[in-house]
Amino acid sequence: FNRSKALSTGLRNALLFGEHPALTDGRQTVSHKALLARALHIASLLRQRGIRSQDRVAFLMPNGIGAVSMFNAAEVGGFIGVPLNWRLSPAEIIETLSDCSAKALIFDRSFLAVAEQLVVASCAPEIIFCAQAGERFEALEDAVNGVSAERSWPLPTPDDLVYLIYTSGSS
Repeated sequence: FNRSKALSTGLRNALLFGEHPALTDGRQTVSHKALLARALHIASLLRQRGIRSQDRVAFLMPNGIGAVSMFNAAEVGGFIGVPLNWRLSPAEIIETLSDCSAKALIFDRSFLAVAEQLVVASCAPEIIFCAQAGERFEALEDAVNGVSAERSWPLPTPDDLVYLIYTSGSS
């Protein structure tokens, strides 16, 4: 997978199809322009918090706009996106998170109990965001509001990893 091509495809889609729908999940629809802006905001936030090129960022989210946004943020941000399989048991998620050595974790509020177990198991990274407003963890939505979507980090190279995807045969 060529990361540079992915970045140019996201830019191309935003330029050519701007306000046209890119994704819909039944509750909301996101345009190509908004999808790229969201990815850049998330990538900028993670960069400001210390995530560097090729650092691993895990995310625990159901399929939907949030998960796609995390894949896109990995593509434009230069870090390695690690989608955690939300269908796994908490013990299996803990094992995966420990194995990948993620520097950050972003999770959907529906997985709050699992995120709390990760913290108790001492395998959670220092940077943790809940995708929505929450009580114990910083809300990603609030944190990205004050972040510029301007790209200020080095362009990824075609040899950089983009995703680290664990499968049923990964263990």
